[in-house]
Amino acid sequence: MPRQFQRKLLLPALFLGGLLLLSCGGEEKAAETPAATQPTGAGTPTAEKVPGVTDTEILLGTHMPISQTVAAAYAPIADGVRAYFEYVNSQGGVNGRKITFLVGDDHY
Repeated sequence: MPRQFQRKLLLPALFLGGLLLLSCGGEEKAAETPAATQPTGAGTPTAEKVPGVTDTEILLGTHMPISQTVAAAYAPIADGVRAYFEYVNSQGGVNGRKITFLVGDDHY
């Protein structure tokens, strides 16, 4: 093999070898907040504590341009999302809760 060809292969081979070594790291445990530093009542929230969620309704919202020139491009997105949530509601909702979808105008 010519010496010049060997030099051209050396750098990519070293790079790939380094990537291989970096990817072979051991399993790392996800960092958890120690129980002593968690705020009081930091457990899983119940439906009464979550804003926008009641026993019968889930309130979801977004901001989209619905009144300016780019509104023509974004209107189908809001209509599609609304149609999907209507479909989910017709199938019984999410855990018995109906989804209410609100769209706010961001005047883009």
